[in-house]
Amino acid sequence: MRGCTFTQVYYNSCPKEIALRHLIFSLFVLTTVSFATVTVDGYAYLENQSDHSGINIIFDLRDNGAETNTATTDANGYFTVRIETKNYLITYAKDGYFPEYIKPRGTKEFDANTTLSSVTLIKQTKLNEFVNIIENIVVDNYRKLDLPQKLLTKIQLADTTSQTPPARHHRPDTSQPPPSNQATRFSKIAIPP
Repeated sequence: MRGCTFTQVYYNSCPKEIALRHLIFSLFVLTTVSFATVTVDGYAYLENQSDHSGINIIFDLRDNGAETNTATTDANGYFTVRIETKNYLITYAKDGYFPEYIKPRGTKEFDANTTLSSVTLIKQTKLNEFVNIIENIVVDNYRKLDLPQKLLTKIQLADTTSQTPPARHHRPDTSQPPPSNQATRFSKIAIPP
């Protein structure tokens, strides 16, 4: 018997070496089809830095959400990772920098080797410095506008003693429209006046 069916293998009517070959081949095909992988690479940079190492590129699996693959950049900002051919949400992250999310149409599907576009992460302190500058300007301007207490008291007294016009009361309109003439009715026979 050259080829054996599952039933023949189960009932030992097929030589074991042929059955073993079929089993190994089936597992190989199943593994190759279900776990096909691709290589994804690219560059990620840190703003105004010469060493771009330590940026984590996180490939979060969107189909079931359980699996995550991660790559880390080298000093030149280059990364490479082998992942399964599935849908992913990609996050570039490093402490002290704003994360960058890549999600075209919600996810990125990899079905072939891919080089991603380069990404530059912006340092978080820039926004914090901007907020501090704005906050200082607002506080300084408030202090410049801070009026002495005596002047504020005089303004408040002037407001309470000022004359305000009496409130107007709405009175309903009791006038009647002028009487109207009775409408002229036309018939098919009558000639209009």
